[in-house]
Amino acid sequence: MLEKWETPRVTIQEFEPNEYVAACWGVECDTGWGNWYEMETGDFSHGVSHDGAHCGNSSNQVIFDDNGDNIGDRMVETGTDGLGNLNCQIYWDENYINPREVSSV
Repeated sequence: MLEKWETPRVTIQEFEPNEYVAACWGVECDTGWGNWYEMETGDFSHGVSHDGAHCGNSSNQVIFDDNGDNIGDRMVETGTDGLGNLNCQIYWDENYINPREVSSV
């Protein structure tokens, strides 16, 4: 039986993004700096500390965009060492002076 010969050809598929493509953030605590800060403010001696397995692990932070403007409005730390979920404060500046104000959800 004879087979019909076809010329080889290349098919290119284009990526077509849609509304299901989302952005993800990974946030982890700089535990060295965090513990230094707690020592300077006196909180370290009262049990406030930062650990690489907990706040230092980016998979333990959950960021919420409550108003849909693609800016993180609040963050909750999960996977704490028996402390439950911790609400975090998000600041606008690197000196931690101006917190992000968010209306309640």
